[in-house]
Amino acid sequence: MLIQRVYLALDDDYALCWYWEWSGPDRNEPGEYELLCPGGAITQASERITRVLALRDEPVEADE
Repeated sequence: MLIQRVYLALDDDYALCWYWEWSGPDRNEPGEYELLCPGGAITQASERITRVLALRDEPVEADE
């Protein structure tokens, strides 16, 4: 099973943003968060999430 958590949270400037949660270096350590995109960019977020979770044999082109 493939699980990838995504959160909608406030950044340091109190703007809503989407964040990836990546596993910490050890199971006992907290996850690490990486900015995915602004909170209002729902289409962009869904496209990126789909690319990360897609299991494909062919390479996927990067964002332009």
